[in-house]
Amino acid sequence: MRNSNLHEVESLIVPIDLFDEIGIKINDKEYDEIIFKDNSDLSKNSTVHKALLCLRRNTGLDKYFDISVNKCIPIQAGLGGGSSDAAAVMVSISNMLGLSLPDFATIAKDVGSDVPFFINGKTSKIKGIGDKIK
Repeated sequence: MRNSNLHEVESLIVPIDLFDEIGIKINDKEYDEIIFKDNSDLSKNSTVHKALLCLRRNTGLDKYFDISVNKCIPIQAGLGGGSSDAAAVMVSISNMLGLSLPDFATIAKDVGSDVPFFINGKTSKIKGIGDKIK
């Protein structure tokens, strides 16, 4: 176990056909509005919010968004629901705005250790805290 209370792992991760539904649009406000349709408590400190902060920190992004998330992946089930949402938001906004991210996986790791897996989206062998992907 590391000092951060994260366990070292070596595992094979396989993507499955289960996903949350996410809507993203640019808003005219000076803040992001993130709505989890079935559980408003998730919007505070969510991985989606962390993904937006990470994009702003690494790209100079100056736009704000209305984001709606309809959770279909069971919460806290170990299926990567939050991490996959963060990855989807980062990739979608980058594509929408033509943002250039030379090392997406390194940036995504700042949001969560398994977010790079969901950006890759392929069967992968992971090590460390989930941050080393092959």
